[in-house]
Amino acid sequence: DSLEQLERLAHKIHGSGAMFSFDELSERASEIERLASTGRTDSKSLDRIDEALRALEVQVGKAAREGGVE
Repeated sequence: DSLEQLERLAHKIHGSGAMFSFDELSERASEIERLASTGRTDSKSLDRIDEALRALEVQVGKAAREGGVE
């Protein structure tokens, strides 16, 4: 199931972000993990996941820039 796969990937990002002190990135991944774990596929839930994914994307970009990666 796509949500289960998303939950697993978010869990890995959550842990990796925390391990490397990317706290905001880790928090965004944790939010995605939590949202995906509900298994809800109604439009409101999917919109929340989409928003959380966009927030994670911003944090990944920020971490990359801070690390000198463009």
